[in-house]
Amino acid sequence: MIGSAITTNFVIVTQHELADNIFPDASDNLKHFIQAAEADMKRELAYAGIYAFSIVGKSPVTQSSINYYPGAEEYIKEAEKFSKSKDNKIDTLDEIMEFNKNWARSLIKYKFNEYLVNTFFNNRYSNGEYAINVVLNDKGDAVGNWKMVELIPVKAKIKRTIDFSWLIGDKNVEYTEYWEARIKSLKIDITNVRTGTHFIKEIELRTLIPSRLPFLMELTNFYNKSINGVLSPLNGIATAVSMGYTEARALMKYGGGDITNIVANSWLQYVINMALFLVEYLVYNSIDPVSMAYLAINAKDLIANKGIESLVPPTLKDIGSQIDFKFTQSESTLTDIRNPDSDEIKNRFYEQLNKNDEGKETILKVAKDILYMPKYNNNKDINNIEERWDETNINNKVLNKISEETKDVYSAYFRTGIKRVITNEWYDVHVSSPKWKMESADEWNRIELSLEEGDKLSMGNLPDGLPHIERWKSKWRREELWLHLEKVGEDDEGKPIYEWRKYGVTHYVEEKCEFTLYATPSHPDISNVFTSCYYEGYRDDNLEYMLIKYIDNFFIDARDSELNLPPENKDYSKYSCFWMNNSMSECCDKSDINIDIRGYAIDWLLGRNGKVVKELEDIIEKIKEDVDSKYYDKEIDDKYKEKYGEGINGIGLLDEISRDADILIKKFEARKNYYLESDKYIQNNMFHSAASKVIYDIRLWFLNEIELNLKKVKNNDLEKNVNDKIKGYSGNINYAKIKNNMQNYMGFVSSLTTIQFGNNIILDGKWRENITIAISANPAYFDYKQLENKKEKWKFSVKNICVFGPFGFPVLPTPATPWVATLNVWYIEINGTWEIFKVVDASDEAIPNELFGHTGQIYQLKMIEGIKDESQNEIEIGNCTPLSFGIQTLSIGIVPPGSTGVGDMAINPEEKNP
Repeated sequence: MIGSAITTNFVIVTQHELADNIFPDASDNLKHFIQAAEADMKRELAYAGIYAFSIVGKSPVTQSSINYYPGAEEYIKEAEKFSKSKDNKIDTLDEIMEFNKNWARSLIKYKFNEYLVNTFFNNRYSNGEYAINVVLNDKGDAVGNWKMVELIPVKAKIKRTIDFSWLIGDKNVEYTEYWEARIKSLKIDITNVRTGTHFIKEIELRTLIPSRLPFLMELTNFYNKSINGVLSPLNGIATAVSMGYTEARALMKYGGGDITNIVANSWLQYVINMALFLVEYLVYNSIDPVSMAYLAINAKDLIANKGIESLVPPTLKDIGSQIDFKFTQSESTLTDIRNPDSDEIKNRFYEQLNKNDEGKETILKVAKDILYMPKYNNNKDINNIEERWDETNINNKVLNKISEETKDVYSAYFRTGIKRVITNEWYDVHVSSPKWKMESADEWNRIELSLEEGDKLSMGNLPDGLPHIERWKSKWRREELWLHLEKVGEDDEGKPIYEWRKYGVTHYVEEKCEFTLYATPSHPDISNVFTSCYYEGYRDDNLEYMLIKYIDNFFIDARDSELNLPPENKDYSKYSCFWMNNSMSECCDKSDINIDIRGYAIDWLLGRNGKVVKELEDIIEKIKEDVDSKYYDKEIDDKYKEKYGEGINGIGLLDEISRDADILIKKFEARKNYYLESDKYIQNNMFHSAASKVIYDIRLWFLNEIELNLKKVKNNDLEKNVNDKIKGYSGNINYAKIKNNMQNYMGFVSSLTTIQFGNNIILDGKWRENITIAISANPAYFDYKQLENKKEKWKFSVKNICVFGPFGFPVLPTPATPWVATLNVWYIEINGTWEIFKVVDASDEAIPNELFGHTGQIYQLKMIEGIKDESQNEIEIGNCTPLSFGIQTLSIGIVPPGSTGVGDMAINPEEKNP
């Protein structure tokens, strides 16, 4: 046992020292020999990793389930942290990534064991004096479990030669550049060949696997996300391009062009292929050259065979130059459209912008709609603006807002801190000896109590300042019964005899108690918030009443109760927390106020005749008084004239129909501070009182509501109409999503000039390196005319539906405004699947190849059923599924008012491929 303990101690302290003890004459040789063996093992581990990555890259598992593939159970369970459904299968991109990482670990373990047994067994690895062998388990493996193989990510940010990471959303993403393999505890047997003496040593192997498979996998996963979903780059680019060509073709049809379907599948085929081409470049900084060739060939074919329908929009800017005109509120002619610089059109447009009376009246209508209850159920039938509302009845929304704001402002957080410290403790008898022990004790009696610092708060009084502090001193006494061990005699052998004798002892304790009252208003921007004041003749309690209530109902009770509590065995600090606001448990008598105001001098703020409503009516009076000159701002008008004079750049958005509302909103914003009158309520960034803050906040809310409703007037009804119509086709999209996503990519498409075959990607992590990715996909170009009986394994479906039929939808924003435009909407749904999508690390030659020496790492997605796991005796672990894409989008065309409709003229409004 002693020898074993000594040996164990040597192993723990240093294994090299142990080697010196066993082989005292050759420890340096042994040390270098072990280092050489470790280096060779690291090389074998790297080769095992390269082998594993080549297998996984050629046939990654993208679909698996324990129910169908029991061999995948360990890989799935190890990746279960990514599973939300816990359904024993992998079906998300993160799960797929983790599953294949675990499979690679198993393949590394399998191949690495094979390398180790062939190299480090039966004394094959020897320098003549020493031999190093791996220690095998009962299954003949040096690495017994694949979980012993760790793959540690080496992260890096990427920067593309032409960088659009800000556009596609991976600007700050760190990708896994490499995986570093690590095995923590590999046992080796070191033997002295001459003497047969040996010992076991545990080593840790750690090496970089020189293959960028994890980067290819993560980047392809990101590409997958980029080509699927309503908010994907693919959807944004396809929408931007289709919007441009839809508007151009709608105008050509409006002008008499021979166009049957404005949105045709032959065009969508070209659009989606071009969009896929661009997203591929955005993500990989490289493109499939065959795809580029097919795209060019099909574009030429489209131009050559479609006559007037062959207007190919190379960029949105070019489209905009062809349709640079403005809608007016009177019917335009074909001549107007073909002469975008027509002074007559511009003059009519500017004339509309300067209808100041109408603008002022619109704002007044919106303001009164918010403040007053309607007099009639249908206000649209009432032409006289003064007869639309019952001005004796305030809108419940306004009254509720006033109540909520008052409750919020007149609220605070109160807290009482209590700290007790024993400063002195003694007995009238010395009882510290071990021969003393306490038998019993009476109750504590306080014999002294005094306030050392601060003023004692009493009922109905306020503190001089906050936080309020009271420091008390108290003295306590307790009668106790103690036992004392005493010698009472000796026995026959002369040994002492002891007995416990009872004594009365008086115990004294002196302590200090500190009470701190904290009071924090919900809004610290109010002056003297805990002191009452007057606001324009009204008494405003501020939060004084609440502080008194807290002191009376809680602080005094907490202080007095704590002072009456006997001392504890140790010092302590605690907080008694209590939240109190003006929402008491009793009900309020006023039906239009949902807070309790009894005891508060704030009821003058609330209700129909309260101060807040009067202040809102003051805003309405100011709007009435604003004559035309107040709503005429030449600088704003000139700015918007210049903006709208440039045309709509080929994008048929609903916003373009009511763009003059922007000017009205800008003019209202210019008067907003005048309506708000913040100087009445604020001085030196502090509100005069709580009432000042309530009134200011409600005025600001009221003005914001007016502005918000003005903006809703622009296109809210149109959006609702469009969204209601497309609900029958898809519940996943709406106009706002499509528009916002499209605008992100519009500038990119417009500024696009040329794309090279492939550019470098810089990986910037622990080190920097340049790589180039090659893409190879089948099919290189998706043809919507593909028939079902074709043998290709790829799919491509195109569907577009003319939502408002062949005549479009005449836009009538308000009863007072004439027909301003005709629009139509096409719901577009496109889905596709590649037979093979292959990504190649063209700058890497990590994988040995019998014919070429070395080849680059690949990652490919295609249909493979029943992938076999070599590391588990060829058991099937899952399937590889092809890469797919899918978009759902809208395309909108707008033309001026007129008798000619704008829509598809085919009998069936839905066009789809066979």
